[in-house]
Amino acid sequence: MNYTIQHEVPGRVRVKLVGRVPEADIDALTRALRQHPVIQKATVYPRMGSLAVAFDPAARAQALAAIAAIDRTAAVCQLQRPPQRVPHPALRQGALLPIRTPPGLAWSG
Repeated sequence: MNYTIQHEVPGRVRVKLVGRVPEADIDALTRALRQHPVIQKATVYPRMGSLAVAFDPAARAQALAAIAAIDRTAAVCQLQRPPQRVPHPALRQGALLPIRTPPGLAWSG
C-alpha cells in the first residue's frame, strides 16, 4: 500500500493513503490491520483517506510492514467475499415508468 506518515509518536502512527477509502473497503481494511499481532488498534478515516494505527512501540518496523502489506491482504479478503450484484440504474425500482398509449393511437408493426 502506498502511504506517507503524517504524524508519529511511540506506539502510534497516522498515515495518509493515496486517496479516499471506499465505504465497501472499510471493514476489510480494519480487519486486515487488526489481524496482525503487533497492531493493537486501527481506525480508518475514509473521507480523509488516512489510518490511525496503535501498535507495540518495540515493533514499529513490523507495524509499518503490516500497513504496507495491506493491499495483498485486502486482495485475499476480496477474493473470499462473494461478488455483489448491482442492478443497472435503469432497472432500479421506479426508474422505468410504464408507457401508456394515448387514446386513439395504436401501435402498428
